[in-house]
Amino acid sequence: MPSCSISRAVVRCAVMDGNSVRRYELADALAKFGYMTAKLDTRDALVEYMRETVVDLVLVMEPTLDESIAPWVEQFRNDPAFAGTPLTIVGRGIESEMVAALMAGADVYLNWPVSYELIIARLGALLRRVRRPHLNSRNPSHGSYIFFSGSDRVCLGREPVLLTRMEHRAAHLLFSQYLCVVTFEDLWRAMWEGVSMQKPQRHNVCVHISRLRSKLKLNGEYGYRLISVRGEGYKLVSAGQRKSDSALSLSVNY
Repeated sequence: MPSCSISRAVVRCAVMDGNSVRRYELADALAKFGYMTAKLDTRDALVEYMRETVVDLVLVMEPTLDESIAPWVEQFRNDPAFAGTPLTIVGRGIESEMVAALMAGADVYLNWPVSYELIIARLGALLRRVRRPHLNSRNPSHGSYIFFSGSDRVCLGREPVLLTRMEHRAAHLLFSQYLCVVTFEDLWRAMWEGVSMQKPQRHNVCVHISRLRSKLKLNGEYGYRLISVRGEGYKLVSAGQRKSDSALSLSVNY
């Protein structure tokens, strides 16, 4: 596989396989091609992991599943948090099952048994296809901060910053609303992407924003400072801007 097709130690693949031996063998094979692999043993564990972590590719190994996987694929695709995540299924060699899974939203369906080499080659091809439309698009930047179009990647200068899916949504919202107050409610809706119907939980928002502030060094070091607006939310300002508004206070930051 051409080395240019994968950014080493950047592409993150979630592998779900109930067979522990095969799961670890596949993860080792993927690692040789620069993939960072999360190894999950159930679909529920996969979904839970993806709600907190940015994933580039999903590989679901269900070669011995007796029932159709198509309903789960459809449910996966209908969840706005995963709608655009490339999904590869390795399953039973039954044509009707393959058609059903692809119609439900899977991007690739491979019949088991299949070599790890072919699985990895198909993942690489899928990744190139997904990324190609964004190669010529301009990546929005804010000083030293670069948000890569078509992905959840953020770089600070030349260094990639590993953000969770929720942190990335919050960062994108804060930078797009520069100099404006972003409320707790707005952050909650953006970070949970409409999945949670619960009443906005300020403490949960503050915990994520605290981590985001630390990871992106939003203390003025790189030109931006994230400050709290007491009782309302947060505001991203330039490093040199003074806190003339008495409602702004760092003392309420988590």
